[in-house]
Amino acid sequence: MSGELDAFYESFKVGENLSADSPIFVLRKHHENNLVSTRRPRAWYMAAITIKAWNAHIEGKKIDKLRYSPSGVRAEEFPTIITKL
Repeated sequence: MSGELDAFYESFKVGENLSADSPIFVLRKHHENNLVSTRRPRAWYMAAITIKAWNAHIEGKKIDKLRYSPSGVRAEEFPTIITKL
């Protein structure tokens, strides 16, 4: 898994050769948008969406957005890291 994690991080850091529906691309865009925003998300929120991006990446899923709702009508549990399939 360490190799996969290294590849995930490197792709996130470099940002090359990523399709628009790649979980890594979507996570990068989320981080880039937060850099210019005056409202910064909390660390636990960023951790949750990063885990969700990792899980989607490991499962080979394509996504178009990342979000985490800890309360309200769409409340969800804090995501658990997938270590292997």
